[in-house]
Amino acid sequence: LVQQPSVIEYLVARAANDAVLRTLQVAATPDQLDPATAGRLRAALAAAPWPRPNGHIDGYQRYMILDVLVDLSEGQAVSYPEPRGIPLVPIHFALALTEANEFVDRQLDAWKIPTFADRQRALLAIDRDARARTSSGTARSPTVLGAMLIPSWVSLNEIVTERDAQEHLALTALGLRVYQAAHGNYPETLAAADIAAADATDPFVDRPLVYRRDGAGYLLYSVGPD
Repeated sequence: LVQQPSVIEYLVARAANDAVLRTLQVAATPDQLDPATAGRLRAALAAAPWPRPNGHIDGYQRYMILDVLVDLSEGQAVSYPEPRGIPLVPIHFALALTEANEFVDRQLDAWKIPTFADRQRALLAIDRDARARTSSGTARSPTVLGAMLIPSWVSLNEIVTERDAQEHLALTALGLRVYQAAHGNYPETLAAADIAAADATDPFVDRPLVYRRDGAGYLLYSVGPD
């Protein structure tokens, strides 16, 4: 993953990583994980770099668009036959590529927005603009063709943020296990457990994860995209 994978490769690795993070959350209990192991796992998880697909979107998407256009045009403008004898109309692929790249530029700017909700709003606006563009003419229009080549990154935003949330839940659960071993019970608040605020943040809302004591245990969760 450190070697700039495609988005597809990122998603496959993310699925495996998600299973590990969920397992750590379940295992972070007194009867399954001793505090020393919990501490080591937590330190290893905090130190392990997990590349976000920020840089991958640029190269992967632009090359994907270029490949599609090359496949269609073989390096030159081409025409497609219309049904019922309508004359052939040339397609200007250079303009289509320019239009598509403008959408990619907007997506990259949106992807840099730090909070999930604002990032999602920006990506949804791009999707709406692309749909409006594709419904405004025919596929022979360069601007329409360019918009048609743009995949939506709204779902990817949710997937990436969900992975971040699972990591923060795992880090917090392991930290709570260490605290419980040292004090005999779980803390009343996450702040009392001396867990770094960044590790206990819900990335969907940019606020602390929901936590409360529940008998001898606790309830801990992220509010999710909704």
